[in-house]
Amino acid sequence: MNRKVLIWIFWMMMSFPAVAQETAKGLASIHGGPFYPGDLIFLELEVSVPKGAEVQFPEEHPAIRGLEAFKSAFTQNTIEKGKQVLLTRSYAYIALDSVTGTTGTIPVHYTADGKDHTIQLEGNAFQVIRVPADTTGQLRAAYGPVQPPAPSSWWIVLLSAGALLVVTILSIAIRQWLKKRKKLSIPADADPLEWALSQLQALGQSIPFTERNHKAHWSRMADIVRLYIEKVWEIPAQFLSTEELLEILSRKEQYQAIVQDLEMLLRQSDLIKFAKEKTGQDIQRDHIELARKIVSARLPLNSPVKEGGVHV
Repeated sequence: MNRKVLIWIFWMMMSFPAVAQETAKGLASIHGGPFYPGDLIFLELEVSVPKGAEVQFPEEHPAIRGLEAFKSAFTQNTIEKGKQVLLTRSYAYIALDSVTGTTGTIPVHYTADGKDHTIQLEGNAFQVIRVPADTTGQLRAAYGPVQPPAPSSWWIVLLSAGALLVVTILSIAIRQWLKKRKKLSIPADADPLEWALSQLQALGQSIPFTERNHKAHWSRMADIVRLYIEKVWEIPAQFLSTEELLEILSRKEQYQAIVQDLEMLLRQSDLIKFAKEKTGQDIQRDHIELARKIVSARLPLNSPVKEGGVHV
């Protein structure tokens, strides 16, 4: 056989695994810091693979030098984005002393097209520091004894303390009043569907979301849908976690038409709220349309049945 042909065949055989890897990517990250001994530290593994691929995240906490595993891994989340699927899984750790290190390289295995692959997730650095000690006393000792402060009248101290207490109480009362005014709710005399659609329309006019209001706008989008579900379907959605709400709805056949759309909306909102993910205006428009679709769905609702204290 021609030598050039043999070289070409060898090159194709060696390059095929690299081509297969191009369809998957991911990262390992520790958000926040600096941390102090005793703080919970969360490692998040994120992998993007083609639809149909099966990802096997580590069942045990990946070993990170200086950190101790804390409880079990968190629930795995899945979000579909076009032809790709984004999967995330979190692990909790705790540091018992100061340490500086990195997450290192974490291998994650996945299966695609009947073949096994491994993707290496590169992590980032983290730091756990001790609370600095106050050395003011030792520094003052070098200058000799500290003279006691001059005595003051008790009535001045009491008057100052009383004024401070009044100001504190007024400040708390004003904050609570403002917070109550800003709390989102459906007016008693409003049609829930018309209210939800008008709220989503107003939110859509804020696209693209600014960096300052990005998290607040996504939270408002999820709250509009949760309030509608609570008002129309008599499910306390605003007091349930995403997992609890989806579990309740998935048990009833009449809700099956909206469960998948609702899961996509709430999962995306949770990623932004807890993982500080940023989104573009296309994703923002798509999810507002998804919210409109959910509240506009005409479901064959049955009479509410009380199960475990929850009307479903």
